[in-house]
Amino acid sequence: MKFERRKKDLPKIYGMEKWSNLRTDAEFICNDFEKKEKQLFTNLLKIVAEPPIKGEVTIGKTRWRGIKLIRHHVAFDTYSWLEQRGKQITPKIIVKTSKKTIF
Repeated sequence: MKFERRKKDLPKIYGMEKWSNLRTDAEFICNDFEKKEKQLFTNLLKIVAEPPIKGEVTIGKTRWRGIKLIRHHVAFDTYSWLEQRGKQITPKIIVKTSKKTIF
């Protein structure tokens, strides 16, 4: 027995174009912020980690040094930083949002 996946055309709902544009804008902003945060943390790892990371930052190098990315979500705010064996080694990056920007 062979199963086929059928494509169903979704019904066109008035105003959906606006929501899809909003979604792509939000994804772009989140991806851009994620890239900048990753670049910042990799640069800091090469300077602040003990011993400093030389060359490319890989999962094995960070695990061997006991480095973890910590993220806390409190209400509408997000805090992220790097820890090495329980000690905070980078400043906290705080992303604040309000109910107005979400809803």
